[in-house]
Amino acid sequence: MKKRMIITIGRQYGSGGREIGKRLAESLGIGYYDKELLAVAAKESGFSKELFEKADERASSGLPYAFSMGFSYLGGMTPYHDVLSNEGLFKIQSDAIRKLAARESCVMIGRCADYVLREDPACLSIFIHN
Repeated sequence: MKKRMIITIGRQYGSGGREIGKRLAESLGIGYYDKELLAVAAKESGFSKELFEKADERASSGLPYAFSMGFSYLGGMTPYHDVLSNEGLFKIQSDAIRKLAARESCVMIGRCADYVLREDPACLSIFIHN
């Protein structure tokens, strides 16, 4: 069985981290996930991809900011607050990242994947800045 390899890339805006990640994944012949992680989380949770995209857009500093917020995507408390809160969406996305990392070798861009996978021995985390 082929050994699993997970590379997470954090990056500063304008650093070219996304392009470096794409090229690295192509060179290694492994999967590449950036905003695709939102689609994976949506598929696994049954929620729409747009829900995750809106939460991602609203989080001015990425998902760590979203994780610290206690308000739901729909604004204020709703009957679905526990699931649709930014914390709930972060948990769903974190679970999707863990499942994906357990399933295949890949490069993951952003989405706090370095934090989520911090205890996975197959994970190498790098940060690219300009």
